[in-house]
Amino acid sequence: MEIIIKEDYDRICKEAAFLIRRAWMKKRNLVLGLATGKTPLGVYQELIAMSRKGELDLSGVIAFSLDEYLGLPK
Repeated sequence: MEIIIKEDYDRICKEAAFLIRRAWMKKRNLVLGLATGKTPLGVYQELIAMSRKGELDLSGVIAFSLDEYLGLPK
């Protein structure tokens, strides 16, 4: 496991978005489990900005909410 330490929330979000983009560059039909709530919103904003700049195309990405637990055993 790799632990990355950043100085503040904004830098954490940029790094997380960069890592997602790097994974997408290796596999365009990437599957993402996306967290809900307010904490990841900065990451999602960074991904949106990358998409608008043409640096990321999420059209082939499969995403699901991490709060979707249907069918899991207790």
